[in-house]
Amino acid sequence: MSSTRDLEIVLLGATGYTGRLCAEHIVKSLPTNLAWGIAGRSLGKLEALATKLQEHDKDRKAPEQLVLQFNEKELTALACKTKVLINCVGPYRKYSTPVVKACAENGTHYVDVTGEAPWVKDMVNKFHETAKSTGAILISANGIESAPADLLTYVMAKSIKDQFDVVTDETTMSLYHIKGKFSGGTLSTILDFFNNLESSSSDPYCISLSKPAQPRSVSIFRRIFGVHYVPDIGVGTTCVCEPCDTSIVHRTSSMMPQLFSPNFRFWESMKTRNIFTGIAVHFTLISVAIVLLFSPVRWLLPRYIYAPGEGAPEESKAGFSIEYRGVATAKQDKPGKKDIRVLGSFRYDGCPYTLTGIFLAEAAMVLARSNRVGQEIKAGYLTPASLEDEYIEKLENAGAHFKTTVLEQ
Repeated sequence: MSSTRDLEIVLLGATGYTGRLCAEHIVKSLPTNLAWGIAGRSLGKLEALATKLQEHDKDRKAPEQLVLQFNEKELTALACKTKVLINCVGPYRKYSTPVVKACAENGTHYVDVTGEAPWVKDMVNKFHETAKSTGAILISANGIESAPADLLTYVMAKSIKDQFDVVTDETTMSLYHIKGKFSGGTLSTILDFFNNLESSSSDPYCISLSKPAQPRSVSIFRRIFGVHYVPDIGVGTTCVCEPCDTSIVHRTSSMMPQLFSPNFRFWESMKTRNIFTGIAVHFTLISVAIVLLFSPVRWLLPRYIYAPGEGAPEESKAGFSIEYRGVATAKQDKPGKKDIRVLGSFRYDGCPYTLTGIFLAEAAMVLARSNRVGQEIKAGYLTPASLEDEYIEKLENAGAHFKTTVLEQ
């Protein structure tokens, strides 16, 4: 990567809902000597955001404001200007393939918060080898999808390795609790997904470097009704985050053979009170999906939801929070030894979209300044957990909480 780049971090799509929250975290929490910029199509919106950011820290130098259109020439120029590009422009399938291409081809580190699993698969297939050749590190799904599940799986597996010197064979993850509201960008992405169903993929190992010898098997009861029981966590049901989280975690496990078995399996569900509510949630989600298959519904919905770039106002966020819990299991080869089981949790007390902004900013700081980048952290299409303990520490300093406990054997 060229040492003549003017900026360390550029935030693209800074005037959108998630982009603004990310920018606020940068101003409030990242080093004051950070050389950074905000980028988008509208100079007026960028100037208004820069003025608003000054209210948080009047002594900090205002970010450079970069106006561009989404064409190859301007995106290439933007990528060559910075070490790291944070991309908040979604739906990603619709707008952001040229952004990833510009970063991959020009050795610029990249991070986004997409939950669009088919698009991530497409980007990995197209740009992983290119990024390896230029030195770029590309990380997608570094938001609510799929950073909590990926990072907690990593933390539990590392705990097992550190304490017992064995690798993890399986993780069962639960979106244990969430309180918040969708933003307009998220809802727009959901609608875009249903406009392009032909690009979807259900293979849980679609972006893994390798696959287990035996495929995962799901019980008929769970396939039909969506529920199952997770020891030490409770009843789980269908989780909308599961497709993207599963593919990201399996990519992580395939890149970390020192922590995970070659036959590692990841499962995810959403915590529910009992089997009956779990079945109700499962069929409600199916019903919603069926309704969204009808194009008139997708045409009508945007008139009644937040527009892209909008989200819950600050005064309505009191009590927002998110928590994941998981159980990681490792088998022991010695006769008579029970499986090792570790219970892990991830919690953040606050708006999930604020947390997404934190995920983005802190990952970008690791990529911009860590001595491990290019050494232990190799180039290519990686995952949030690829940033390992340095990233975990930054997130904990920003208010996230990770915890692990060895369960009785």
